Amino acid sequence: MVKPLEKRGGNVVSAILRDKDIKSINLWISKMKQYKTKDPDWMTKAAVKILKLDYKLIGYGYERVTYDLQNGYVLKVATSELGLKSNKNECIIYKYCHAKLKEHLCPIKEFGYGWIIMKKMTIPVPRTEDYDNQLKYLKKRFRQYGVRPKDLVRPNLALTKKGKIVFIDYGDFTLK
Repeated sequence: MVKPLEKRGGNVVSAILRDKDIKSINLWISKMKQYKTKDPDWMTKAAVKILKLDYKLIGYGYERVTYDLQNGYVLKVATSELGLKSNKNECIIYKYCHAKLKEHLCPIKEFGYGWIIMKKMTIPVPRTEDYDNQLKYLKKRFRQYGVRPKDLVRPNLALTKKGKIVFIDYGDFTLK
């Protein structure tokens, strides 16, 4: 379940992130909006430089950078306006989708403006006929429950310890 964040004195308080982490993210987001470039590599480098987070950078895409929090969770920070939308969208999808779909979405622990914390899932989905069929079935199932799954590439998928496919990046999914 997504934990609502407290506010103290107008500031967001996280159970996982430190105050200085949230301040760094807020600084980056304010600067990010000033940059006019759409070059994802440049934006990623600028984000990492300004964020100066004490966590290991484990990945990045066109919209977000991902850090390993070393506690079983990852932090995704937006690096573009689309990244802001992706973080918000993941929260909406996770909160409002049908319970039968939620077991196939990477759990969200916390979120704030420009960032989201999710469970760290690292078991890759094998390229087998069985898993390909499961993925086809999941696409159909999501559509049946009013969710359009997009961007279903292997790096956006993982397996639970019990072998269930989980979407670890569903920022491009849409609710019908």
